[in-house]
Amino acid sequence: MLWLAATAQKTPDISCLLDPQGRMVYLNQAAEAIFLAPEGMELCWLAEFDPSDSPTTALSHLDILQKASEDQSWRGFLKHRIPGADWKSLAITIVPLAAGTGELARFHLSGHDITALSLPALPSINIETPQFALMMGLLEDVVSLHDDHLNTLYATPAVSRITGLSPKQIIGKSAFIRIHPEDRQRVLHSLRHLKRQGEAVVRWRHSNRTGEWCWLETRVRLLESSWAPATYLCATRDITQQLATEETVLWRAQHDILTELPNREYFLKQVQSAIDMLPSEHLLATLFIDLDGFKRINDSLGHETGDALLRVVAQRLRDTLRTHDSVGRLGGDEFTILLNPIHSIEEAEVLVRRILPAVARSVVIGGQELFVGASIGISLYPDDGADPETLIQHADVAMYQAKRTGNSFCYFDRSMHDATQERLRQERCLRRALDQGEFEMHYQPLCDPQTGEVGSLEALLRWKRPAGEQPISPARFIAVAEECGLIEPLGSWTLQTVCEQAAAWRAEWGSCPIVAVNVSTLQLTQPWFLRRVESVLSNTGLPPERLEIEITESALLGQGNIAQETLAGLHALGIRIAVDDFGTGYSSLSYLRDLPLDCLKIDAAFLVDLVNGPQTQAIIRAIIELSHALSLEVIAEGVEEAPQRQILAELGCDRIQGYLISPAVSALAIPDLLHRLKDEETHPAPLRLVA
Repeated sequence: MLWLAATAQKTPDISCLLDPQGRMVYLNQAAEAIFLAPEGMELCWLAEFDPSDSPTTALSHLDILQKASEDQSWRGFLKHRIPGADWKSLAITIVPLAAGTGELARFHLSGHDITALSLPALPSINIETPQFALMMGLLEDVVSLHDDHLNTLYATPAVSRITGLSPKQIIGKSAFIRIHPEDRQRVLHSLRHLKRQGEAVVRWRHSNRTGEWCWLETRVRLLESSWAPATYLCATRDITQQLATEETVLWRAQHDILTELPNREYFLKQVQSAIDMLPSEHLLATLFIDLDGFKRINDSLGHETGDALLRVVAQRLRDTLRTHDSVGRLGGDEFTILLNPIHSIEEAEVLVRRILPAVARSVVIGGQELFVGASIGISLYPDDGADPETLIQHADVAMYQAKRTGNSFCYFDRSMHDATQERLRQERCLRRALDQGEFEMHYQPLCDPQTGEVGSLEALLRWKRPAGEQPISPARFIAVAEECGLIEPLGSWTLQTVCEQAAAWRAEWGSCPIVAVNVSTLQLTQPWFLRRVESVLSNTGLPPERLEIEITESALLGQGNIAQETLAGLHALGIRIAVDDFGTGYSSLSYLRDLPLDCLKIDAAFLVDLVNGPQTQAIIRAIIELSHALSLEVIAEGVEEAPQRQILAELGCDRIQGYLISPAVSALAIPDLLHRLKDEETHPAPLRLVA
C-alpha cells in the first residue's frame, strides 16, 4: 500500500475528496500545491476566482456541486489562486459519491493544473481507506509504477478500460509485452534521456485483450532512489480516437471533399516530394485536364448532376493511372495528374491516350446518358519547370492551347509561354482601357442594294489605343475579354452606349435607323442577359423594334436551353434577331425554322468570287430563297465592288454592307455620312432615311 500512497501523492493530476458542503476532507499532493496557502491554512476549494474568466466563474462552488449532483458529473475550466500567489488555470471534473444508503456522501474532484506541471516532494499520508481506493478508481488516466526493467509494479483500475486487462493481470509483467515492435526503440530512446530531462511524453501502440492496436500517450517521470524498487512513474491515456480525429481533420484539409482527390496544396506537395526523390535518369510529367462540355451539362441539368459526373470522372482517372501516379482536383472541372516516373515523352503519351477514352466514355446519371471529353496539357520535369507551381502553370498553358486548336492534348513549349505573357499583357491593357474610357463605338450603314435606302447601322466596337501603341483588332481583344471574364462589363458598356446614341438620334431626328449590336456567346448564355437588355431599353427610352441583336451560329448551336430561352425573351420584347457570319460553319438548318430569327447575314467570304462564280451565285440565290420562304431578311457583308451590289440586287438580297457603301465611322460623323449617301445615290429612286 506504500506504493499506492506514493502513486496518489506523485501523480500530477489533482485529486480531492469534498464533503457535501464543498469542504476538502482529502487532498493529494497536486491538490495541496493548488489549494493550500504557504502557511498551511486549509482553504475552500473555490476561495478566489478570476472575475475575467469564462462564464462558469459566475457560479458559486455550491452551484457547481448542485449541477454535479443533478448531472452526475461537472466539467469545466476555472482560474484559482490563494492569497499572495499567482493565478492558476485548472481543468477539473467533479463526480458525486453516494453512501451505502444511497445518500450523497462525498464529491470527488479531479483535474489538471494547466498553468504549469510540477511534482514537488510531499510527505506521505495514510491512504489505506476505502475512500482513497474509490478515488483512484475514478481516475480516467492509468497511473502506473515500473521498475528499472519496465516490469509493472502497480496500475490503477483504469487500465482495464484501456487494455481490457485487470491490474492483477499486468502486475509483474513487462510493459513491452504488448508494445508494437515498430515503437519499441523509440520508447527506449525516450527513457534513456530521462536522467537529463527528468520527464518525457511518448506515443506508442499497445495491443489490447482482443489483439487490436490502440494508441496510448504516456507521460513518464524518473523517480528518486528512495522510491525503490519503483524507477518510473507513468500516467497513460488512450488517444486512439484523438489521433483518428486529427487524421480526419488533416485528410479534409488535404483533399477535395466532392471527389476525395488531393486538393491543389496537397497535390503540389506530392509533386515536390516526387521531384526530391526522382532518380537523375528519370522524368516526371504533369498533366492539366479540363473537361470539354461539362459547363453545358452543369448549367442545363443542375449542379447535382454535375457533381455526380465529376465523381465519375475522378474515379475513372484513378482507375487509369499506375500505382505511383497521383491525381488531384484543382476545382471546377479541372484535374491534375502526376505521372511518376516516366522514362520518355513517348511513355507519357501512351498514358495520356489511355486517359482520353476513359474520360470520354458515356455515363448515365439520373436516367440520362451524358458525354464529356478532355483537353490535356502536358509539362515535363525538368525541361519545362523546376518546381511544382511552374510545372502546373505550364501544363495549364498547354491545355488552353489544346483547347484552342481542337487537339485532345498538347505538350508545353516556350512559344506558348511567350504567347501567354502577351495575352496577360493585353488583359492588363484591356482592364486599363475599360477603366480609362478608351473604347468608342463606330457605326457602318446597311442599305437596300436597289434603292440605296439606309435602314440600319451596325455598331462596331473600336479601341482608341494610346499614342505609340500598336492597334489591336476587335476580333483579338473580344477573344481576350471572353477568356479573362471582361466580356460582361465590356458588352454591357457597348449595349448601353449604342442604345443611348440611338435614343439621342431619335430625339433629334424624330426617328432613327435600326442599330445592330453584336452579342457574344458568353453573354447570350448568361441568365441575367435578358434582364440587362430590358433595363437598358427602359433607361434610355429606345423602342425595342429599333434594336437588333447579332449573334453567331455558334451561339445557337450546342449552348443548351439558356440561349434559346434568351432569344425567345428578346423576340417577345420586339427586338430583332440576326444571325451573323451565316454559312461559315457546318451546322444544321433546323434552327432557322425553330428559333425566333429575323434575318441572316451572309459572310463576306461568299462574295470573293461572286462576280465570276456561277456556283457562288447559285449558293447565295439558294440562301436568299430559303430565307425568304422562312420570312427572313438577307444581308450580304463585305460588299466592296459595284458589280457585287448589282448581282445581289438581282438575286433579291434585302440589304448590303461593306466598304462600297462606307466603312464604319464615329457617331459624330453619321449625320454627314447619311446626307452624303443620299446625295451620291444615282439610282432613280430617291434615297431616304427609313423610319
